Amino acid sequence: MIDGYKAIVTKPRDNIAAGKTVTQALSDQFDAADETLSEILDGLIVQFQATNAKFVSDYNNARTIVDQSASHASPNQPTPAPTPAAPTGLKTNP
Repeated sequence: MIDGYKAIVTKPRDNIAAGKTVTQALSDQFDAADETLSEILDGLIVQFQATNAKFVSDYNNARTIVDQSASHASPNQPTPAPTPAAPTGLKTNP
């Protein structure tokens, strides 16, 4: 019974460790792909600047990495609706 308990308790930790290993391998593969793009494709794209500047611009924009997970805060907070002004020309009794 204790051996069964130990096997179940260590399972989540084993899964976390395996996940970290896979994540690191994936990160290494992305680094290799980025290196290939930087060393080969980025150098080849320059030849199209004179004949197809939009293509080069689109390529460079696509190569820019945008980290959208950096913040959970909304960059543009909504503007509150203005408070309506009191009507003019009405008399109030003090």
